[in-house]
Amino acid sequence: MQPYFARVVAFGVIVALVCCAACQGYYDDGDYFFVRNGGADMPVWVKGNVASGRFVVYLHGGPGGSAIAPALVGQPWLESEVAVAYYDQRHAGIAGGQADPSSSSVASFADDLDVVVGALRARYRVDSLMLMGTSWGATVGTAYLTLGPEASRRRGGVDGWISTFGNHDMHLAFSHLRGRLRDKAAARAATAAEPAAWRDCVTWLDAHDTLSSAADWPDLFGCLTLAGNASAEFDAYPTPPAPELDMMGFIFRSPAALFPLAMNVGASHAATALMNELATDSTLSQTLTDLDVPTLIIHGRHDLVAPWQVGVFVVDTIATPQANRRRVVLEHTAHGSFREQDEADYQAEVLTFVRDHTE
Repeated sequence: MQPYFARVVAFGVIVALVCCAACQGYYDDGDYFFVRNGGADMPVWVKGNVASGRFVVYLHGGPGGSAIAPALVGQPWLESEVAVAYYDQRHAGIAGGQADPSSSSVASFADDLDVVVGALRARYRVDSLMLMGTSWGATVGTAYLTLGPEASRRRGGVDGWISTFGNHDMHLAFSHLRGRLRDKAAARAATAAEPAAWRDCVTWLDAHDTLSSAADWPDLFGCLTLAGNASAEFDAYPTPPAPELDMMGFIFRSPAALFPLAMNVGASHAATALMNELATDSTLSQTLTDLDVPTLIIHGRHDLVAPWQVGVFVVDTIATPQANRRRVVLEHTAHGSFREQDEADYQAEVLTFVRDHTE
């Protein structure tokens, strides 16, 4: 080996050792592996009380969000009780592979979840298993439990379903959020120092009593972002401060790798066929009649993204026995953004449900 190259290699080894020594903890907690389905390579991070034999599979929001990055902080209040499996969905977070967003459908995400569940059962002693979906994750979970010929088999392996701040049918959600969103936009258009964007929002909402294609999403997201940033209601629920992270560890050793995160940003939203399906398809409202597992539905009273009325529809439609279905509305909560007491109530509801329906 030439002296120059030897020095380069030695320097690289030293840097790697320094980085690893400086960032202990990222891989020490839990079990980390990948699953593959339909060209998608999806990371899975299992944390918490694996010895309990009780598992909760966490379905992140989006489409296009991440569970692996938030898992750096995790949910200690839940992980102390059960094992929590966090995974990044296809073309989201740090997922890789060759899955083409333009050929993905809601059913594709449900099939991926089936592979994740199968991997968990192959790797661990799983005495009971629950699904917990937040926002878009509630669509994935609902599809897994009710959509297609495999749904009955899948339900047989699930001991409980927890939907938090979730939508499964954007037509249904839009029918409840449109009037509230328009009222907010009209009020702001009359008082804001720069009212043009609010007026555009009012004009768009007046012209749309439903969503008709993927082309509607940018305008709807724009209106929701305006309402979220400007409404006094939402100002009362600030985003929690980001946890302090060892940046060397985050960049060089954390599973939340920056390059895949950057590559996947916007990939799902740019997939016209998928976004058309989400805008126009109400199949999951029809298949909900097959859902018969214990179910907990949680919404926020001030949530414009996933209105609480969606939860009313779900609990009135599913086949779960009345004693095993529960709907909760957190009175001081927006789209997953809590005041302190609501956050405590949220955690208590989830823990009680898990304890009541797992062995």
